[in-house]
Amino acid sequence: MKKDFEETTFQPDSAFGKLGRHDADFAETTFGQVARRRKSKRRGQQLIGILMLMLGYMSLAVTADTDSGWLLFRVVAGFALLFAGFAVAIGPIIASIFGDHD
Repeated sequence: MKKDFEETTFQPDSAFGKLGRHDADFAETTFGQVARRRKSKRRGQQLIGILMLMLGYMSLAVTADTDSGWLLFRVVAGFALLFAGFAVAIGPIIASIFGDHD
């Protein structure tokens, strides 16, 4: 009896409805590739944002004898880098917490 069942070409339903096993594997693989690419892109974006944050903090670290024109430029550039780094690295994390599930 068990042998008769094993010889049939019955394929159970997959998680994707009534697709064949080959089609379901293809769909799972395609969705997995998209998810991996999206995760890799998000990690790269976070790394770039963290680097921008570090550059912003480094440009704000000035000595007391720095020329006032150069000081003003470094302070403005530092705060711009901090703002942009926060938006690039931490903004998507905050957005995903509050419901923008990309």
